[in-house]
Amino acid sequence: MTEKNQPFKIGDSVKVKPDVHEPDFGENIGGWVGRVLDIEDETILVEWDSLTLLAMTAESISQSEREALDWASMSLYPSELELTQARDTSEDTEKAYEELEHLHQWDSLGEEGERIQSVLQQADSDDEWSAFEAWEKYFRRVLKFPFEAEVTEEQRGPVRQGNTVKVLGIDEIVERHGIIVKISYKQSMYYLPLCDLEVTKESSPNYQPVKDHAVWFANR
Repeated sequence: MTEKNQPFKIGDSVKVKPDVHEPDFGENIGGWVGRVLDIEDETILVEWDSLTLLAMTAESISQSEREALDWASMSLYPSELELTQARDTSEDTEKAYEELEHLHQWDSLGEEGERIQSVLQQADSDDEWSAFEAWEKYFRRVLKFPFEAEVTEEQRGPVRQGNTVKVLGIDEIVERHGIIVKISYKQSMYYLPLCDLEVTKESSPNYQPVKDHAVWFANR
């Protein structure tokens, strides 16, 4: 598309014309509003404004996350768009995106992500210590002690990666390492990060919660 024939410029507010359907799930996006983020060879990259973002259903965002699709912007043909008045500011859009991204950041993991998010709903946004506290509260409710676990990460001291230990209970939260548990190994007591352990029996009710926590810790 030549610049002479280009009806839009970067930063313009645009609205999707009626009865336009997005290509991935076939949803009718007529009336959605956003800003021109980039002008591509044949299409226009539109970043949705805050009102459009906040009107999206949780399921549509979750589905996009699970399929690694971008839900905050979309490439559309110029014929599918028309100029309109801005309804918010770029700062409003950024704030709305950050709120939704926080709510859906684990959706790409499917059921595992849903379990992780259900724990983190009890934590303050972007506060790692609050997240540790949410996990601790969750574990004190669901874990049954003692249980056997394998050490999955390298350690300093006599307890080594690959050793099987008995987890006796939660001790404390430590910055950088998170939840620390008390363990028994060869008749001696030690303390290890729970994120470095994997429950040995997959049939144990403790297996999934501990694994979910390890996944969260590695990707937080």
